[in-house]
Amino acid sequence: MIENRQKYTILKRMLQFITAPTVTNVALPVGLTVVLFIGAVFFLTLPSFEANLMSAKQETIKELTTLTWEILNGFEKKVQTGEMSRSQAQQLAGEYIRDLRYGPEKKDYFWINDMHPTMVMHPYRPDLNGSDLSNFTDPEGKRLFIEFVKTVKADGQGYVRYMWQWKDDPERIVPKLSYVREFKPWGWIIGTGIYLEDVHARILQLSHNLQYLFSVILFFIILLSFYTIWQARQNEKKKTIAETALKSSEERYRTILKIFEDGYFEVDLAGNMVFCNDSMSKIIGYPKEELMGMNNRNFMDDETAYKVYKTFNEVYQTGKLRKGFDWKLFRPDGTSRWIETSV
Repeated sequence: MIENRQKYTILKRMLQFITAPTVTNVALPVGLTVVLFIGAVFFLTLPSFEANLMSAKQETIKELTTLTWEILNGFEKKVQTGEMSRSQAQQLAGEYIRDLRYGPEKKDYFWINDMHPTMVMHPYRPDLNGSDLSNFTDPEGKRLFIEFVKTVKADGQGYVRYMWQWKDDPERIVPKLSYVREFKPWGWIIGTGIYLEDVHARILQLSHNLQYLFSVILFFIILLSFYTIWQARQNEKKKTIAETALKSSEERYRTILKIFEDGYFEVDLAGNMVFCNDSMSKIIGYPKEELMGMNNRNFMDDETAYKVYKTFNEVYQTGKLRKGFDWKLFRPDGTSRWIETSV
């Protein structure tokens, strides 16, 4: 029973802490800001980054294919000038391009097939060299080399997506996007591609890095939020203590004034009564309840009211004490009385 009561007390304190204005005013805006920021990064920035990365890689393989096409064109010019025969130029060009590599691991490559399609040269699949590829399909049943031919027949060049082995690893089949371009003088198609797993891996790595970074940032934000909340709660406690002390002091002060034999009263700048002790109530002749909110014009003539108003405002503006200020008041029973006031 005692244990349950302790749990209830702890839960109650936690709820009081969570629902406190300080917590909601500080933690809620910070929490929403963090959630919105993380959401924007993962749902807007990362997809945009992936699209830009893919676009950049597509442009890269297009440029690389164009450069390799220029190599073929260079050999064709030598054929046109009679420096070598076409068969000799094709053999030398094939050998040259076969050895070209790029990428971080220097394992990205170029291949060549013709318009039949027949494989002219593939550095990682020499078993296909010279083979008819008309019925060659990837694991999804796509006749990729037929697609290469269709693409260059339609536009002379373009992108084709298919499944292919990972670089020099024939056991690993992954999605690939290649750029192919026709070299018309020889009836060849030259191409190179990017592995989509590369792009996804970079995005995944970036996502993990961001998660780690956001975790660290969130940790410090939570610490800062708790410190801010604690500091605000401490300030609230100090303020509450000060207000309680002030209220207690005012109550003691007013209690003293009530039993004070001389009259005492407080008015606002418009001359409306906001407080008076019993002695002042008796002097003016009105009950205290009726005096509260009553304007001083109710118990003095206009000339006196103006004089009192002017004096009170002068004291308010300068802060200087005014002693021995005499004025005449009129009581509700028709009698009048002169009083001396210090303001």
